[in-house]
Amino acid sequence: AAGEGAFCAGKSRLAVARVLYRHCHRPRFVRQVLLNAPGPKERTARANWLRQSLAMVGVPFIDLAAQRVLVVDDEAGPRAFVISVLQELGIGHVDAAADGQEALERFRADGAAYDLIVCDWMMPRLSGLDLLKQVREARSDLPFLMVTALATLEAVKKALAHQVSGYIAKPFTPEQLEEKILLVLAQKGGGDG
Repeated sequence: AAGEGAFCAGKSRLAVARVLYRHCHRPRFVRQVLLNAPGPKERTARANWLRQSLAMVGVPFIDLAAQRVLVVDDEAGPRAFVISVLQELGIGHVDAAADGQEALERFRADGAAYDLIVCDWMMPRLSGLDLLKQVREARSDLPFLMVTALATLEAVKKALAHQVSGYIAKPFTPEQLEEKILLVLAQKGGGDG
């Protein structure tokens, strides 16, 4: 109905756009509509149809199954938690690094391969902020989500000074992380990857 102009103005359109965006990126929807497609051609066709349909009402579509994300955290538990949330969200490929230095090496090997970096701030060898600085020198457009317990105004200002895409303070729920991930991917302009 929204694609046919039923909600074409004002607050109604914004409300519908918000609902459609959230619904189309929920893990259950992604699994049923895209990941359960009979093959890669059908999945691509479904993703294209969804992208075009949502574009009619100004709603961006992010093909989460096509995204490649690098998760960086020196603690195994939090790293595994973020990876599980990404997989549940329907992200197609998740790489992990145990610290900033390992992440930098992976990024330098093939930085174009990543659509998002989710990175802890406090790590040995190379901090999340130092990794962000290095990434920004090579790719200013790469969504970078900083994860930290340092939820101070000064820390946020430091991260913003180096064009961090988003910031999430520990502890957080899977839903809060999903929302931040979708937000930073949408900022890139749809994350068609």
